[in-house]
Amino acid sequence: MSKQAYLKCEVQTPIIGHLDSITVVHVFDDRVLVPGGDMHSVPSKVVTFRLRLTPPLLGTLTFSHTVHAVAVDDRCRWILTPHRYSL
Repeated sequence: MSKQAYLKCEVQTPIIGHLDSITVVHVFDDRVLVPGGDMHSVPSKVVTFRLRLTPPLLGTLTFSHTVHAVAVDDRCRWILTPHRYSL
């Protein structure tokens, strides 16, 4: 997926409100199938974040979000979940 295609998709579901904080809660190693790639799993880091948002008129919202990161050309790249990729 190109950067342009990703940005077009991402702006369709913007974050509501102001991001107050993001904290890493848990990290572990796992293998993952990369959406849009071949059917071979690759090593990844699974990272769970705790996010705190302040949306207008709703007070503070706190929730956790888990994502995968994979190594590409000696750099770490976040990948979309299969659901987000299909959108």
